[in-house]
Amino acid sequence: MATNDEENVYLDVTGEPKEKYRKLVNKIKLMDDGNFVQSILKFTFLYTKVHNHDTSFSDDEFDNIVHINNIHRELCTSKSKKTFKKRINCICSEKLKYLYLWKHENFEKKIVIGCICFENLYKFIINVYGHLPELMEHIEVLKTQFMEAKRKIDYIKCDECEKFKILRNEDDGTGICITCQAKHLKEEAALYEKERQREMMEQIMLQNEKRKRDEIKRKRMENRPCYKCRDYNIPKDNNKDICCSICVTVEGRHKYIDCIQCSGRVHVVPKQVMYNNKWINGCDLYCDASGCRAGTRHRWVNELEGIDFELD
Repeated sequence: MATNDEENVYLDVTGEPKEKYRKLVNKIKLMDDGNFVQSILKFTFLYTKVHNHDTSFSDDEFDNIVHINNIHRELCTSKSKKTFKKRINCICSEKLKYLYLWKHENFEKKIVIGCICFENLYKFIINVYGHLPELMEHIEVLKTQFMEAKRKIDYIKCDECEKFKILRNEDDGTGICITCQAKHLKEEAALYEKERQREMMEQIMLQNEKRKRDEIKRKRMENRPCYKCRDYNIPKDNNKDICCSICVTVEGRHKYIDCIQCSGRVHVVPKQVMYNNKWINGCDLYCDASGCRAGTRHRWVNELEGIDFELD
């Protein structure tokens, strides 16, 4: 049933003795009339189960798994079947702590193929039957299912990402894997940095506001307001100017300001203006253009409310 060439390949790629090959591969061939490829194609993976050899399986559990010595009897119709001790091993006869349970189309019961045997079987198939696309596709599916089941034995599912990434012997009880913990730490660090930046910006804004208030206070102590822009830009020891240098345009000996209604120019001519029953130093703010002077004289007076102009 086994060829010397296949046995040598199995030995080369797995390092396992030829006896293991005969126990494993020959039984798989036996499951489908000696056709190894067709037999593999009829396998699907089910699940894993922890097996304590000191505890016997129940009748129901034992009866649902094909015993290694009963494979050929399962395929025949004879009702006389030999009774074996209720201990379940891999089909290569090895005792297993973790049972990898598989389904084969020719059996109603489950088949047990251990972790090492499947890994060796995979290496053997890749090297011997790599030219068969259908078999390659099928064995890759089985390998994916097998690797997921194998990982569940050694790892615990993370509560955050729901992936099996926590080694059982490294479980700290939090239920969160190292990757998710690092992610949380990174997020916390980012939030801390964001909060720190916000506090720094608030501090800078408060300092800027204080500087502005101090500057306004200083200007009001040292200066008096411009009649046009109302900002405190004229030094108190300057008794001549009515409007500040920002608002005034000097042309020769004449000074002009822009009309507050249009783009026209107003010649700065000092005059006394009544405000809050007081005469203060002022000047015209509207030009002589039509629509500027007429009916708008009292607008500026209303805007001046709250500003304490000094008398000349």
